[in-house]
Amino acid sequence: MKFFRKINLGVIVLLIVVISVAVYMIYMNSKYNDLGEEANVFLVSFFEADADWGTVPEEYRKDSKSYIESIEKDVKKYFCDDGAYEFYIKNAILAQYESNIFYDQSDRKFNEATIFETAYDGENFEVFLTVDTSFFSGSVNMTLIEADGGFKIKCLDYPFPEFVNVTAGESW
Repeated sequence: MKFFRKINLGVIVLLIVVISVAVYMIYMNSKYNDLGEEANVFLVSFFEADADWGTVPEEYRKDSKSYIESIEKDVKKYFCDDGAYEFYIKNAILAQYESNIFYDQSDRKFNEATIFETAYDGENFEVFLTVDTSFFSGSVNMTLIEADGGFKIKCLDYPFPEFVNVTAGESW
């Protein structure tokens, strides 16, 4: 009789472990799917805003400091730290001032972003997507992290203007 009690207890413990693992797997799969949907909303918002920031208004074309100050609050909310923000500003905004080549509003229109692959290691959410804009259409790789109740950009491999001499995918 004691043998059957031990088997029953073992079966019960095994069932508890199997059910726990199944619940955990379902939870992680659900979280991963939710991250993909949240990332898509975040990325569309970023690329739409990027199209606006990349167009330096005529009145700011002689004063980069004032323009950067005018967009700083909006731009910083997309980046996880000052290094990532400064890298973006240097390559997306200041490069236009250094080359004295500025985009017109008609040159910077965002059309669509489609995520085709993601990877999540528990901290970093890698996103591989195709972006279609009026000045670029192709693949973009980004590393996002969860911060402040949403996503922030940690690393961006994005086609900065052709007059910028930068290594794509540079880490901050």
